[in-house]
Amino acid sequence: MKKAVIVVGMHRSGTSAISGMLSTLGVFMGKKLFSAQKGVNEKGFYENAAIVDLNEKAFDLLNWTWDDPLANCFEKFDETVVSSLEKQALALIKTEYQEQPIWGMKDPRTSLLLPFWIKVLAKSNIEPCFILMIRKPNEVVGSLKKRDEFSDSKSLLLWINYTLSSYWQVKNEKFVIVSFDHLIGAPTEIIQQLKTEFGLVIEHPEKQDFIDPKMQNQKQLDSGKSELHQLANSVYLELTSEQPDEATIEKLTKTFNELKLKDSSVFIEHIHSLKLSETKYRQLFYTAYKSIWWKLATPFRKLERLITNN
Repeated sequence: MKKAVIVVGMHRSGTSAISGMLSTLGVFMGKKLFSAQKGVNEKGFYENAAIVDLNEKAFDLLNWTWDDPLANCFEKFDETVVSSLEKQALALIKTEYQEQPIWGMKDPRTSLLLPFWIKVLAKSNIEPCFILMIRKPNEVVGSLKKRDEFSDSKSLLLWINYTLSSYWQVKNEKFVIVSFDHLIGAPTEIIQQLKTEFGLVIEHPEKQDFIDPKMQNQKQLDSGKSELHQLANSVYLELTSEQPDEATIEKLTKTFNELKLKDSSVFIEHIHSLKLSETKYRQLFYTAYKSIWWKLATPFRKLERLITNN
């Protein structure tokens, strides 16, 4: 049975860093990867565009967005909603990865869709080896504030949703938890851990220079004193302990479910963000609709409708 290394965890938590390291060590991450972005991911995202596109389609079916404060798969997940994408996912794995001795998959959105992907991987006769990347919540808050202008509360909700969704779905699978601090401070130790835990045969063990301390732009920010800050820190400390206790994580999950609906400002913020997106794309549509190119394309649209209907 072939193996695949599946990287999960919250956005801005080092998922790109460890995926880049895996790539330099010979793990195939996909045929068409997103390019590096200055000021966001200088060394690249290592996200397969086909995987991201499929995950976005799944989010559309679930009426989710990547930054939906309520989206998670540790409470309930209706697989029937996304079952129409199963054939596409199976075909994607076959066309993208079947010739590769070992391959990897990284898109933080996968964290919220793990019930779907675990099923697809099983049907593809692939043994998944999960890496749960975890970074200090306050550093992720700082990163999202800089990139997306999210409030602390929204970023913390997302951090907990992604982290707990990942943990509860992979806890019965082959998995390791890797902290961003450990990856930055001792990448060779992480490589050895992955070799030991997953039985990976590293193609280029000498290439261990991908990880750069400069990747850690957000350092030792004020962790805050709100209930949400304290809860996120408790989850982080438990998951990065030597032996995470499932009963403790279950209690923290219960506390989170009781706490997450208390702060209405997060949902007002999210609705406002959705409204801004709606306005932006409506304006783009009106601009296109009034253009000469829209008029010139009218005959082709009519022809397309005729072909589609037949």
